[in-house]
Amino acid sequence: MSVGAQGGIVSFGLQAAKIGKDGTFVPGNVSYYKFRAPRIGIGPIQDQQVMPLETGGPLVPSGSYKQMRMFGGQVDLIPRLENSFGLLLKALMGTASSVTNKNADGATATGANTHIFHFDPTNNATLPWCSVRTMVPGATAGENFGQTGFDCRVNAMQFTVPAMGKIAARVGVIGRDFKLDDASTWTYANATMEDSTSTADAGRGQFAIGGVEYPIMGAVVEVANGLTTPQQEVVVGDFAPDSFDVLTRNATIRIVYKYQNADLFRKLLTGQANGTEWSSLPFTNSSDGNGFAFDARFQAPANIGATSTPYEMRIRANRVTWAVDGPIELQAGNIITQTFVGTILEPASGDYLQLTISNGQSSY
Repeated sequence: MSVGAQGGIVSFGLQAAKIGKDGTFVPGNVSYYKFRAPRIGIGPIQDQQVMPLETGGPLVPSGSYKQMRMFGGQVDLIPRLENSFGLLLKALMGTASSVTNKNADGATATGANTHIFHFDPTNNATLPWCSVRTMVPGATAGENFGQTGFDCRVNAMQFTVPAMGKIAARVGVIGRDFKLDDASTWTYANATMEDSTSTADAGRGQFAIGGVEYPIMGAVVEVANGLTTPQQEVVVGDFAPDSFDVLTRNATIRIVYKYQNADLFRKLLTGQANGTEWSSLPFTNSSDGNGFAFDARFQAPANIGATSTPYEMRIRANRVTWAVDGPIELQAGNIITQTFVGTILEPASGDYLQLTISNGQSSY
C-alpha cells in the first residue's frame, strides 16, 4: 500500500535569533503556525561528491564522500489574509508595523487592521531567522515523520495572479541545518488552519501604473533576497553552512496587458506617448506625489467583521523601470495582448517595496 500525502503539514515560525553551530536548537522555543499548501517540496539536502580520478587507477572514481548538509526547498500556498500569512511576509521583507482602524490607503475603517511589511530603512540587510517544519504522514499517526529546518531565511517569494482564480504564492526557503524527529507529538500555535473567506481573489485585483489603472490578464510579482550560497558559507569543522548573509534584494513585475491603446507601449519603447523612434533610456515611473508608481490590489470575497472593508492585499512600489517583454500579440478572436516587465528601483523617498495586508487581527 501507499501512504497519501493529504495528511502532511507544513508550518513556519520566527526564531528570536540565529542558533548557529555552537547552539542547541530547542523546537519548543519557536511558535509554529501551520499552513495549507497545494505542494510542499522542502526538507533536508545533502551534497555528495565523487573523488577525482587518481594516477595508477582506472578511469572511474575510486570513492565518494558527503561534503555538506543543509535544508531548503519551496512551498506553494494560496495565501489567506486573516491570520498567519503575515509571518511569512515579515520573514520575506524584514520588518513590519501595524495601524488600527485604517485601511491600506490610510482611510478610516473601523475594525480593520493594516499590517505593513517593508525593508528596514536603516539596514536593508535586516532579515529574520525562521524555522520550517514538515510532517510526512506515516501509515499510522505514530509513524508520522518530522523534518525541522532551523536557521532558515526566506530567499524568494513569487506571487502569481491569474485572470481567473486565486492569487498563489511560492515561498523559497534555505536553511543552515535540520533536525529529524517524531512528528506525532508536535503542537502548533494555531489550533485550526485559516478558512477560505479571506483568500485574496485575483478576479477583483486592480493594477495601477503611475496612478492609471490598466486591465491586466495575468501577473507575476517576485521578491528575491540574494543570499550567500551554502558553498560560500562552509567553515572548517562543520558539515552545515555557517550562515546566509544578505547580499542583494530586488523585486520584479511581469504583467500581461490587455491592449487598449498604444500610449503605454510607446512610452516604454520611445519614452513618450506619441514617440516613433526607439529610446535607449529606460522608461522609469516614479510616485512623484501622485500615489505609488505601481499599486496592485487584491481583495477577498469577504469583508472584515461587520465593516464594508474587504480583506485586502497590496503590493506597492515608489519607483519602477519598465520594458517591453515581447511583441504585441494579435490573436484570432480580436484579442490583443502585450507583455511588460518592471524592475523596482531605489526611490527618491519612501519604501523600496511595500506589502500590506488588511484584516481584523491586531497582530500580523
